[in-house]
Amino acid sequence: MNKFLYLLIGCLPCLSCAQDMDLKGPQPLGFEKTAESQHFKYFWNPVHVNKEELDTAFHFCEQIYERMAKALGKDRMTAKKLIVTFNGEGLVPNRPKRAPNVDRYGRIHLYRFNDGGYFAAFAHELVHAIRVTEVANWERFFEEGVASAFSDLIYPEKMGFPLFGYPRAQIAAYLLQRPDNIPLQIMREKHLQLNMKCQLQSYILREDFFCYLIEKYGSDKLINFAYSNEVGQLNGYESTWGHSFDKLIQDWEQHLKTLYPFEQIETLGQEYLQNTPAKYIPICDE
Repeated sequence: MNKFLYLLIGCLPCLSCAQDMDLKGPQPLGFEKTAESQHFKYFWNPVHVNKEELDTAFHFCEQIYERMAKALGKDRMTAKKLIVTFNGEGLVPNRPKRAPNVDRYGRIHLYRFNDGGYFAAFAHELVHAIRVTEVANWERFFEEGVASAFSDLIYPEKMGFPLFGYPRAQIAAYLLQRPDNIPLQIMREKHLQLNMKCQLQSYILREDFFCYLIEKYGSDKLINFAYSNEVGQLNGYESTWGHSFDKLIQDWEQHLKTLYPFEQIETLGQEYLQNTPAKYIPICDE
């Protein structure tokens, strides 16, 4: 597990104190153990979690919460205590992959993976958890993009899917130049069909696009769009950034294409596909 996780300083677990706020969602069933920290209530079965992971959870989750509150503003964080469940291995032989997710109540369900343990996807899922019952216009492409961008903004140390420690912009540039590249416009239009089927392309390219918007225009514009009445709507891109969705994508693609020599990103991209778990995730062309 990433040693960085053990260096974070957060709040100690409140193992026996009274709950001082309502939970966001009903308590999940089927868990033998629970514990609380300032903003979270954790649920697990002993067979799925060791003491080291629990100690990490109490500090790391609070640290990420505080970073997120600083980035978004404390008034945008939920007033309720968030539920986090630990559910064992994400990859089990002869079974479908079980991915970290947030359910309709805003409960965060985590699974353990070799790269990043339980916590690589936590910052991403935290964004979903604080927004899922608060945002009226839930546009899935944008919600995945904004979760990835905010996660990268506050937790750039993350390991695991989808980059497995490789530099995002270079891998995005590699995917963009491939003949089977899927334009972001198509990914948005066909989000439900392509998001998981083409997950390497969808998660990496979408994240890099929204991170580009932060890098070029600042995080405030993305935050304002995320909490506006136009959230996720195509006309909102022009209202927020002064350019259409298509023009912003065109500018982002041109920016990526001029950053690195073709040979460099081709070599790095092939290395990424051959030497990381990405080799088990198919590249697709719709």
